[in-house]
Amino acid sequence: MPKRVLIVDDDPDIRCTVRSLLESRGYECEEAENGVAALAQLGSGCFELVITDNLMPVMSGVELSEWLTEVPKGKVPAVILLSGDVSKQDRTRAMKAGVYSILSKPYDCDDLLFMVTQAVSSREPHRSLFSPPH
Repeated sequence: MPKRVLIVDDDPDIRCTVRSLLESRGYECEEAENGVAALAQLGSGCFELVITDNLMPVMSGVELSEWLTEVPKGKVPAVILLSGDVSKQDRTRAMKAGVYSILSKPYDCDDLLFMVTQAVSSREPHRSLFSPPH
């Protein structure tokens, strides 16, 4: 069964590029244009991984990762923050929220694929969204 990944970025070209890369490796991907849209999709399906930009309108990637620790149902997907601009404060917030990794844009495709594989394989399959990150 393919692993499901939600790609969250306000740039449709980035979403398309990441989606094409991951689908070529057998991942099933969906897209969202911001954190609020991502939360709606996460509420209606199970994903093993969320790859999110940080600086987006409506809700940032860091805010999305913080929300994921508060939702009281389902399973928490691993989160990779893929962004060209992550402040020291946002890095700290992201790590406290349990973000698996932070990769900078522009990214190397091999580095992204490696991190995706690691994040999906290390995911805790029964971790509730209600549980705080470790």
